[in-house]
Amino acid sequence: MKNLVKGYFLLFSYGPFVISSILAVLALFIIAITGTCLGEEYLNQVSHWYYWGTFGGIFVNMLLVYTIRSAYITMYDDDDVDDRHYSFSILVTKDGQKIIVTKPIWRTGKQYFINTRAEFKSSVNGKFKNSLVSIPMSLSLKSNEKFDKLNLFDVLVKDQPHDDNLCLGVYMLNIFEKVNKSSQSKIDNIIGEYAQLKISDAELLNQVIEVLDFPEKLFPNVSDAKICLDPPTSSACKGTSCEK
Repeated sequence: MKNLVKGYFLLFSYGPFVISSILAVLALFIIAITGTCLGEEYLNQVSHWYYWGTFGGIFVNMLLVYTIRSAYITMYDDDDVDDRHYSFSILVTKDGQKIIVTKPIWRTGKQYFINTRAEFKSSVNGKFKNSLVSIPMSLSLKSNEKFDKLNLFDVLVKDQPHDDNLCLGVYMLNIFEKVNKSSQSKIDNIIGEYAQLKISDAELLNQVIEVLDFPEKLFPNVSDAKICLDPPTSSACKGTSCEK
């Protein structure tokens, strides 16, 4: 009996409003058929209590489903999630169990939404005196098979411990910044030569991309990491706030 009750609420949790609306339409259809078959006089006798009783029951059931769902059920597609491009969801229960959510489940805990888009866009910047040179950059990963969801989750939640929406692109950016932090002085020297017109745009991009690095085997299923640079843009700023 307990499993039947859970199954009932799990079924309705897919769309309480939609399912209730379908039931309401069916109720109207039954009322119309009843009036046709039994006559208008009989319909007038029962229609009011039937109408209000049926629709009242449907409305109460919908409220009950929403209440039960919020208290005991974890949904795959959470209406409150900020990132609408997530690939999968994982529920971490109070006892630490990790569950890949593929349908509504009768468990609760902290739910995470994971975006597996293996690409991010940023820029490589360097200064020469009052001039700032910015080089648009994109980095993407090539994988030969799907990610191990639990392994990816463990990595991302460690990298982004305060977020519920975990993003592979953010993790890639963090790794990129750590790996290339020590190369910033080299990049500044190259940009200094560019700012003094000692090298061309093409040579600037070539020298900078030679300096940049990123681990190709970031995950077992990743076969390559691709870094691309676009033509640079230059700007200049003079003042105390420019140093920030």
